[in-house]
Amino acid sequence: MPELVVGPLLRHVDGAGASIWVETSAPCEVTVEAGGVKASSPTFTVHGHHYAVVDIEGEGDYEVRLDGEGVWPPPGRPPTCTPRCRC
Repeated sequence: MPELVVGPLLRHVDGAGASIWVETSAPCEVTVEAGGVKASSPTFTVHGHHYAVVDIEGEGDYEVRLDGEGVWPPPGRPPTCTPRCRC
């Protein structure tokens, strides 16, 4: 199963949404869900490293899944909010 190596990191934020960047241990499909909105992107590989940038328009707590398995937030850690969240 792929794992997070780095991230999730907020790469870009504007009035329409956010771009979330990750590095993973293996090629996979990265899915981000925020406020009931889901967005996915496959990883791309550069010099043996696997990256993805997922653009999402949802607000609120967000979760990250790699090939359908939840990896963020880690168990026992409170949810992470997108910057536009009004939590």
